[in-house]
Amino acid sequence: MVERKNEKKIRKIGVLTSGGDAPGMNAAIRAVVRTAKYYDVDVVGIRKGYAGLIGGEIKEMHSRDVSNVLNLGGTILHTARCPEMMTDEGLDKAAAIYKILGLDALVVIGGDGSYRGLAELVKRGVNGVGIPATIDLDMKGTEYTIGFDTAVNTGMDALNKLRDTSNSHERCSVVEVMGRDAGYIAVWCGMCGGAEEVMFPEEKENINSDRVIQQILENRSIGKRHNLVVVAEGVGGTQKLAQDIQEITGIQTRATILGHLQRGGSPTATDRMHASMMGYHAVKAILEGRENIAICDALLGATGLGDIGQHFPDSDEEYKGISSLSLLKRVGELLAENGFLIENIDSTVIAQKPKLLPYRPRMMENIADALGLERDRVSVKATTEEGLGFTGNGEGIGAQAVCLLSTVADYDPGDRMEAGGCTGCPGCQKE
Repeated sequence: MVERKNEKKIRKIGVLTSGGDAPGMNAAIRAVVRTAKYYDVDVVGIRKGYAGLIGGEIKEMHSRDVSNVLNLGGTILHTARCPEMMTDEGLDKAAAIYKILGLDALVVIGGDGSYRGLAELVKRGVNGVGIPATIDLDMKGTEYTIGFDTAVNTGMDALNKLRDTSNSHERCSVVEVMGRDAGYIAVWCGMCGGAEEVMFPEEKENINSDRVIQQILENRSIGKRHNLVVVAEGVGGTQKLAQDIQEITGIQTRATILGHLQRGGSPTATDRMHASMMGYHAVKAILEGRENIAICDALLGATGLGDIGQHFPDSDEEYKGISSLSLLKRVGELLAENGFLIENIDSTVIAQKPKLLPYRPRMMENIADALGLERDRVSVKATTEEGLGFTGNGEGIGAQAVCLLSTVADYDPGDRMEAGGCTGCPGCQKE
């Protein structure tokens, strides 16, 4: 039987979907709920995104509530825009409701706007984890967002059908796909659908409708009787481009804007799998934090006992995926076995953001509990790099730790004598 570990003693989490819907959101919700219930954690579903959090629209969720949702598009929790989250008053209210509800963590499934809202809530003491879900694939820090694969396949299906009718009527079809200010959907659809031209916002300065028209004329001169042009919505001007193509070339041209058609539909297997894995790991990230590694290294280094990898290799199944607090506790036990006592620990987190002030008391408490120390023997502070280096650029977080150790021998005259004579120590003050 697999041991169920809840290292941080998380009792209740909330989950919401925010911003534009994306196929696969329901698979993520399902994974969050079922993973949490497996670890005996209560889950509340928050309807209508951040608006529902502020309004207290919640529902306790159980495994049966997410049955038969893998194949559903949209989101069973619904979603909505929330202008209040753009104000300090709204953010403060959302953070206050989070505490009133007794939540230990919040899982937010959404795009970059949802992440910005979550980042602001984290500054206000919310323990949050984000799951990237947007068809646009326009989020920094991840190579994949839930919904993208389904949106591309929807676009491909439309292109295949438009190709049939364009070929029958010897037309040109100009197809606008979604993606906001990112051209990923357009590029994927255009390349995989055999489009003659793809116009996307990243190359907006180099976009030239005259070049597109010239290409269509060249295609006609070599006998090609139909053409496909894909335009990302961030480029715009789809109707005008179709009109110009028809007027200049004399080729009948139709503009088709797929719009929100790409947000709906049953998610593909790829989106279901990624969403399920992300939901699972979101809950695991809540249950098993990965802080305190610098402290472990400092303690082991000060004793000359080596490093973490030497004693607790992640290649060993026993330590693979072990939580940081469990690892810290193991390090404390190792020091005790070798006759070392921990006097004080001073840890510094180097990060541009988020601000750690709301979390410092809990961090110090967790470290002290793991090592069996009094709370006043642990210090955690934070600093920035003033915009310099990878931490200053927001590309990562660094940590440093200093510790003060003593040995049992310092407090036991008998041990000192056995080691070759007592020279005096703070233990008995023997001259």
